Amino acid sequence: MSAELILGVIGTILGIVGTGTGIYSLYLARKRMEKEKPDLHIEILDCRHKIATNNKTTNLYIKYTLHNKGDRGTQLSKMRVSATGVNGKLHHASKDLSKEEYLNAHDSITVSHYLHFEPFQYNTSMKCKFQLYHTHGVFPFEYESTESSTAIEETWAVFI
Repeated sequence: MSAELILGVIGTILGIVGTGTGIYSLYLARKRMEKEKPDLHIEILDCRHKIATNNKTTNLYIKYTLHNKGDRGTQLSKMRVSATGVNGKLHHASKDLSKEEYLNAHDSITVSHYLHFEPFQYNTSMKCKFQLYHTHGVFPFEYESTESSTAIEETWAVFI
């Protein structure tokens, strides 16, 4: 065999090994990223609603503890909620969240939000579907809000 043929075979073998190593390292990186994603769990502490005293909005207050059992932190960016009125119609509200609402890996944070809807008729309890947007995706959850006995806007200073 000639030296050129041997070098060609060695080059081909090294190319195959290098390609295989590269593909395997991409596979390992993807597996690591999947493992290191946030694993969010929620504990609702309070959720209530009331038509504002000026009858211009329906206010919703939610307070919750969010637990991250995953290996990566995440920034909370937006809260959206859909609530069902008496007529079965969905009403929507959203709120951009502050930059301080960052959840580290293996940590918990207690957060409260006020969301404002256009005024609508509701029952004493209201089914709400929440979507909490964060760096790595959307965390959906549902909860049934109860009607507040006092106007929610009067209690803002207590919970902020």
